[in-house]
Amino acid sequence: MKKFTFIVAALIAVALAWAGSSHAIGLGDLNKIDVNKAVSGTKQIIEASKDITPSEEYYIGRAVAANIISRYPLVENPAQTTYLNEVGLTVARASDKPYTYGGYHFAVVKSDTPNAFACPGGIVLITTGLLKSVKSEDELAGVLAHEIAHVAHSDGVSAIKKSQWTKLGVDVAVEVGKDYTPSQAKALTDAFSGTVADVTKQVLESGYSKSAEKNADESAVSYLTKAGYDPRALVAVLENVSKSGSTDAGKWLSTHSSPDKRIAALNSDIEKSGTTPAVDKARTARFASSVK
Repeated sequence: MKKFTFIVAALIAVALAWAGSSHAIGLGDLNKIDVNKAVSGTKQIIEASKDITPSEEYYIGRAVAANIISRYPLVENPAQTTYLNEVGLTVARASDKPYTYGGYHFAVVKSDTPNAFACPGGIVLITTGLLKSVKSEDELAGVLAHEIAHVAHSDGVSAIKKSQWTKLGVDVAVEVGKDYTPSQAKALTDAFSGTVADVTKQVLESGYSKSAEKNADESAVSYLTKAGYDPRALVAVLENVSKSGSTDAGKWLSTHSSPDKRIAALNSDIEKSGTTPAVDKARTARFASSVK
């Protein structure tokens, strides 16, 4: 299984290189991995994986993030990015999955559309449009908590058909020990790129199911409470977005129930949690100096 995982990493590296992507978000440079070297040197037949491992999920998520960044460029603001990651990691540590194979990484991308993207394995991207609707650190934590919940629930890989994933594993396995020609290597990377494309489409366009979104909201309330943030702040963000007047304001809400129903459900979850932390002046000051 470790061998198959390494081949997956190699396939993504080549796919990213051919796609012309150079963004790594501090995740290391995989573009120099040689597919032939990755698969040569053994005659062992690898049993195809039916389930996606944490490391494979990370590599998929890295490729998905690269696809998103190719459409929406990263915001080059080191201080803001550092602050975003500090808040995100604080919430992540209170989640069902405090650690991932490649770690959690948070960044802002340029888009006027209010939106956020949870890539498999722990990469979370928030648009400048959504960031403008965030008025406090607690609200920022609320947005990130919802996206972290998608990561913790592995919602991002739900678009991958197990039959497709298993077939990819078999195709790689039967070729182990054989040097790939350029056309064979391209066939494998194309197959993997198709898998990544399915996930990218779900994250960017089709979104998650309403049940997945509801579960993410429920978990977000729990994460925020455990981390010491006010879970009511997530409700405030939803209200800010829905009242913004932007023609694209519904993008972040489009796969959920109506805003009113979603807010009502969140308020019910918050009431059950029984916790409403006071506003922290230090958090207010941090947010003002780092984001606004």
